[in-house]
Amino acid sequence: MIYNPHAPDWHKLADLPADITLREYADAWLDMAPHISDLQRYATGKRQIVEFGVRGGVSTWAMLDAMHPDGRLIGIDIDPNAPIPPRVRDDPRFLFVVADSTTVRLPSWADMVMIDASHEFAATVVELVRAALMEPEVILCHDYLYAQAPQVRRAIDGYVSPGYLQDEPYKLEKVIPSKWGLAVLTPR
Repeated sequence: MIYNPHAPDWHKLADLPADITLREYADAWLDMAPHISDLQRYATGKRQIVEFGVRGGVSTWAMLDAMHPDGRLIGIDIDPNAPIPPRVRDDPRFLFVVADSTTVRLPSWADMVMIDASHEFAATVVELVRAALMEPEVILCHDYLYAQAPQVRRAIDGYVSPGYLQDEPYKLEKVIPSKWGLAVLTPR
């Protein structure tokens, strides 16, 4: 199912214009559009990024455009038919892994982790814990302010509270506002 029912029928990718820009693609998907420049700023120069939840690949595209030319972006999604645009799918730095982000085998390290997967409380907490184990410089979490996904904010707020899961190594640095919100977690 396509997340944005108002977007063109691009989930089939057959109608995707060959010359579409990231901005045009992001605007069609709506929710990530306000954050593509933020994603690019955080991804600049990163050598290894792990993304939980690829969906249409808007955030993936933004991060690939900014990361190190010799980097690797591992995108994890449960949907084997995720509508990943050619710009992302054909990038040799992109590795698409069809798996559950709460159980998939992860690399031992990442410079950055982007979380936008299940939006359920327990799964989001597990993703945060697993992300922290890779010791990234930054963890980004989409939908922190999204009223229709309140469990994301609840999970993040609990996770960063001292003593919630012992002493978690990350703090909520800031929230970049939009209808959806992008939470930025950095090491304590």
